[in-house]
Amino acid sequence: MYAEDIDLSYRIEKAGYTNYYLATTTIIHFKGESTRKDARYVKLFYKAMSQFRRKHFRSGLSKVFNAGMDLAIWLRAGVSAAGLAGRGVRGGEQGTAEGPIPTFLAGDPFAIAFLKSSPVFLRDRVLVETAGQAKDIILCEGQTFSFAECIKALEETEPWKAGLRVKFYAEGNGSVLGSVHREGRGEVAPL
Repeated sequence: MYAEDIDLSYRIEKAGYTNYYLATTTIIHFKGESTRKDARYVKLFYKAMSQFRRKHFRSGLSKVFNAGMDLAIWLRAGVSAAGLAGRGVRGGEQGTAEGPIPTFLAGDPFAIAFLKSSPVFLRDRVLVETAGQAKDIILCEGQTFSFAECIKALEETEPWKAGLRVKFYAEGNGSVLGSVHREGRGEVAPL
């Protein structure tokens, strides 16, 4: 884990093939959801980087250079671990003591209508008319608003710069989900 993508890409190119970027496919990747960002994560991540380097770039280099590269990787791991320890981990804020979360819905009208009719979804929320009134923005994917359009809306408005939390609902999914902070765990709200 953590280096399989670069290893596969490198081996594909080394075998004479070409990696292609497909701009027609949209993927929303919630980074860090498979593991908790802690000291173990840092160790495993940088171990994978070290293994990749040794696997593909060790031969023909001096022992001193190889030792220096490994040292550089592990020094960077130490810096990452120290920064992680100093930050703490933030998570979601569902059901805060301040009351319902002001929430703005955007996207597919049918998906929005479904969320508006869900008592479970509305339990901890109050729906607002504009994004400026919201603490949460939920982008609703459906037949008339694709994930590509969700990404485009994010790129155009950059709501996180205003302190807004962005989550996603995919029509028929049964949950609203998102990572409310890049260093914290994601949040899944079943409907």
